[in-house]
Amino acid sequence: MSDSTSQYNKAVSAYLLEDYSLAEKLTMDLISKYGDKPVYSILMGNIYQANDEAEKASGYYRKALEQTPENPEAYNNIGVAYKKSGDFKKAHTAFSQAAQLAPDRADICYNMGNLYKQFEDFENAEIWYKKSISIDPSYINSYNNLGTIFEKNHDLEKAENIYKQALSIDKNNATLHYNLGITYEDRGKLEDAQNQYETSLKFRPGWTPSLNNLGSVLQNQGKTNDAEKKFNQLLKKDPENVHAMTGLGSIHAERGDTDKARRFFKKALSVDPSYKSATINLKNVYLQENSLHEALEELNRQATYHPEDVDIQFQIGSLLIRLDRKKEAVQVYSRVLERQADNLKAYKALAELYADMERPDLVRSCVIEIQKRDPSDKDIFKKLATTYLKKNRLEEAEKYIDQYLDSYPDDKKALRIKASILQRSSDHAAAAAIYDKIGNDPDLHNDPALLTDMAEAILNGCVR
Repeated sequence: MSDSTSQYNKAVSAYLLEDYSLAEKLTMDLISKYGDKPVYSILMGNIYQANDEAEKASGYYRKALEQTPENPEAYNNIGVAYKKSGDFKKAHTAFSQAAQLAPDRADICYNMGNLYKQFEDFENAEIWYKKSISIDPSYINSYNNLGTIFEKNHDLEKAENIYKQALSIDKNNATLHYNLGITYEDRGKLEDAQNQYETSLKFRPGWTPSLNNLGSVLQNQGKTNDAEKKFNQLLKKDPENVHAMTGLGSIHAERGDTDKARRFFKKALSVDPSYKSATINLKNVYLQENSLHEALEELNRQATYHPEDVDIQFQIGSLLIRLDRKKEAVQVYSRVLERQADNLKAYKALAELYADMERPDLVRSCVIEIQKRDPSDKDIFKKLATTYLKKNRLEEAEKYIDQYLDSYPDDKKALRIKASILQRSSDHAAAAAIYDKIGNDPDLHNDPALLTDMAEAILNGCVR
């Protein structure tokens, strides 16, 4: 073996062992002694690529292409460098050229699939992953990433099948077991998910993603002691893991130890102030203690990190209503509509709020917008009737409940609202007739308020 070959092998070995400093030194020495050979340039490009120095990597790959213009490896690698730097067009050109020069290389098709996936063109990503598998049915990475495409498209059964197909080739692959676990967890098959995460950890002990998810599925199955052990194990490995802190906090909250729960949630937020899950859980602790102002403060803080998150805005609006700060709640829901003009939930929230504020003109405007966007949605009429009934605005309440009953004449709860309106309007006979119709409903049998209202209506209406 020549000196140059021996030193090249040492450089490759250092690169594979991730000793990039030594690999760079040995390769630069090769270049200075033996000149810019394509294999040296490609190796230097790979070293810089591994160090996330995409520009330097691209320079060496281009040098290899100048020396051997039809080198598919150089095109493939420069495509990876362009992909890392976010240049879709150049990456696509490079991968296309590589695929043309080496149509039998599964890894090139895989890289093209990754490029499309990165730019969220999932249809083309799927095509290229499948092409990679057709070239080499044992190329596991393509199965794995094809499964993640199916997950993103919410086709979990397809994802499950592709992961199982890959596991029939490589049953010891921790990533495949982990991803298969996700497909089960997302469909509520928690015991199956648990088994997959545990299997993943057998092949990759202490792997953070599997520990994270295993702790969650154990907790969701009510196995809180086992979940607590996993989250503690995770924190020993990764002391700043906010998911584990939040998981432990929620376990203590379930046990009624709100002080410990609060400490864990606050610790998670001290590590990552933008971690929404910790904020929502901390808010729930404050709500249990009826500390509404503190809960609102946490949500407002989180909203600064996630200004486009409408879920947070709805929770802020709900708290403002509970604090009787209705005008501010109106502003919150209006801001949601500024971002999402067709958000039905915001229109419904505003309609109920305006009803409570006794603004029938604005209620009507909201109802028009709701019906315009979803003519089949009649639930808002029942909600408005309930709100107006609480305000003792019987005419408006009856108008909206009648609109609801036009579509759902046998809805027992709606009939109960109608009967209550009639009672308050002193039409006891009509109310008694409705109570007579719904009185045998088993869902309402144990409702003391209903039984009292029925008795009063019957007595005053002289029915029976």
